Amino acid sequence: MTRVTIGMPVYNGAAYIEQAIAAIEAQTYTDFTVIAADNVSTDGSWEILQAWAARDRRVILHRHDENIGALANFRYVLDHAETPYFMWHAVDDWMSPDYLSALCPILDAAPTCALACADVTRVLIDGSPKPRKATQSFPDFSGLSRRRRVTATLRSREAVWIYGLFRTDHIRRVQQEVGDFGYVWSADRLMLLPFILDDAVRGSAEAHFYSRAAGASNQLY
Repeated sequence: MTRVTIGMPVYNGAAYIEQAIAAIEAQTYTDFTVIAADNVSTDGSWEILQAWAARDRRVILHRHDENIGALANFRYVLDHAETPYFMWHAVDDWMSPDYLSALCPILDAAPTCALACADVTRVLIDGSPKPRKATQSFPDFSGLSRRRRVTATLRSREAVWIYGLFRTDHIRRVQQEVGDFGYVWSADRLMLLPFILDDAVRGSAEAHFYSRAAGASNQLY
């Protein structure tokens, strides 16, 4: 049984999606399925997805008949996951080749962990690191009590952790509770909060996630 689903909600991401696809194809951990749902793109994104699926049998495509909004499209790819682990992947971001190989063992080894994250680097539109404080490392939990772990995670929390690796059943429950919230940016943080307060978040310094500031999180759906 495949263990990981990568859910990719897509809307007019042709300018960046090739880099995201290349990063997924380069993963050293290969036991995954991709569910890519196109929200009626008009910029050639759908054709790029079709070419990807034609060369990789792990890629499952869906194209909506009409634009259902970003939050609903994020929900769609999660709803159709049939694996124990799940992650979202935006069209304008990318991850290091060892991303899944570093994060899967964290969930395997810790039954109480429901979200595994990597270090994060925020990049500009052109893919270069932001000038100041571009990289955020996951906090070091060595020797910390549960209370101190929760405090450390709250202080260093990153909305980009929403693109970490989840236990599918956990993120489904949380997503249902906050799925009607109107802004993508705020919904990210609301979905992360229960994982943080439950001390269910762990991280790896071995992997890296690159978050591009493309402005999608400012949209209201």
